[in-house]
Amino acid sequence: NCMQDLPKLTSEQQQLLEQQETIYSILRSVETIEWAYTKGLLQPEEHHVECQKLINQYKVAKENITNFPGLDKFLSTYNIKGMATAKKRLMEENTGYDPNTIGKPENIVSSKISV
Repeated sequence: NCMQDLPKLTSEQQQLLEQQETIYSILRSVETIEWAYTKGLLQPEEHHVECQKLINQYKVAKENITNFPGLDKFLSTYNIKGMATAKKRLMEENTGYDPNTIGKPENIVSSKISV
């Protein structure tokens, strides 16, 4: 059995791995929400609520990782591509929602989104 050949993780290593998985899942979720929004599957208010939840989860998750290097380093360390929109939303801690500009051309998301 090849599983028996794998080294065992310490509890600290396991915890770090789980925390990193959380960061990755938040990134993927934000990208998915952005994709759904650009396809017209989410209303602006729904987009805002869901993105804000994920931004809040990200803040907590990154604080739980000792010496978290930041998203740029995280993405490059693990060679994660196609997360530009999620990275922007999370780093700016901004959903991009402004009720005063909804429906106006300047508020349309213009970045390329990969799924």
